[in-house]
Amino acid sequence: MPNRAMRLSPRVIAPGLIFVATVLSTGVATRGVYARGFDATLSAGGVVALVAVVASMYGAAWVALCRVYGLSLDAAGLSLGWRRWPEALGLAAGTLLGYLAAVWAGSEVAATPFVRRDAALAPGALVLGWLSFFLSSALQQLSTQALVRALSPREGLSWRAVGAGVLLFVAAHLSVSQSPRYLGNVALFALVSTGVYRAAGPAGVLCASAAHGAFNFAQLVLMGAPIGGERVRFSVYLWPTQESVWLGGANGFDEGWFFALALVVPGGYALLKLRALRAKGVL
Repeated sequence: MPNRAMRLSPRVIAPGLIFVATVLSTGVATRGVYARGFDATLSAGGVVALVAVVASMYGAAWVALCRVYGLSLDAAGLSLGWRRWPEALGLAAGTLLGYLAAVWAGSEVAATPFVRRDAALAPGALVLGWLSFFLSSALQQLSTQALVRALSPREGLSWRAVGAGVLLFVAAHLSVSQSPRYLGNVALFALVSTGVYRAAGPAGVLCASAAHGAFNFAQLVLMGAPIGGERVRFSVYLWPTQESVWLGGANGFDEGWFFALALVVPGGYALLKLRALRAKGVL
């Protein structure tokens, strides 16, 4: 009987629900939205589809963490108060500006400079692109961070849970590339975004998603980086054609060393904030 109780405990049920919801939601997004390529994400239909998928994932996380595991919205990292939007947007803007600065520095060492396309994207397409990549990133962050929270004790953060979240995040990107440098950067991003998610408190889901979305939007839509060999056909700039260990190669900025350097600031913030929270006994 004790074994049966353990198998049916919230610590077992919640991660299982999150994992199943992740597989279903990402599967729907991949087949229903991204099957037609990145250009589909710049359409109103693609954005509407992603809204439905992300809403479903959020609902699953709420059921698993709040109803099954017994956490409050704040403790689950799912509280979305309007007063927290400035913090999320501030982090997104900082990430975007930091990334563009790194790309500018990278272009100084790239063999082929960035070239602006003759036909610029319409403002509406840029807005749809931003919304699309924010939603896509929110889906990835929700699934990753909800799993980390479900595997951690109620009062703290487990390194084993963080490791499981990182593995889930990396596994979701295996179809893009198996390059060791690319997967290493993806794992580093998952680790840093988990730290930011936890350090930012209830606004964590917005902050991590906004930062992730800003990075992808700048990389694909503005700079025209190829991801898994595919490009956004209507990007503002053309990505340099030659490989560069700093700027990245066939998988864009994700495969360059500037990627890791760009994570130093948010990673340092998360580390200092988490250490302060631990010292106060919060973690």
